[in-house]
Amino acid sequence: MLFFLAWMDGFHSSWRESAIESVAVLTIWIVVFTFTKRLVAHLHHLEGFLRVCAWCQRIYHEDQWLSLEQYFSKGFKTETTHGICPRCAVRAKKELAQDRQNGGKKGESIADGFDI
Repeated sequence: MLFFLAWMDGFHSSWRESAIESVAVLTIWIVVFTFTKRLVAHLHHLEGFLRVCAWCQRIYHEDQWLSLEQYFSKGFKTETTHGICPRCAVRAKKELAQDRQNGGKKGESIADGFDI
């Protein structure tokens, strides 16, 4: 459609101007199409990841943490990544606090950066 409009536009004094405009439109379309295609492919790739608690192996799906068995019994096939569920974060912080009180290593806790 844009090519037709570029060739039928009465403002151009020659076919060369219409050809240049057509090439410009085609170039911009190719760039936009390429970036859009890459973005959509990247989004599909990222949507395939799954958040798994690194401590208890429960899976975050549809606003709830499910056991590994519950999740995979539904027949999902997807790649995984790791996180920490709120329950395990609290337990890890408690264990680290107890270790510090009992003379464990001094220093910064791994779980201190987690918001629960």
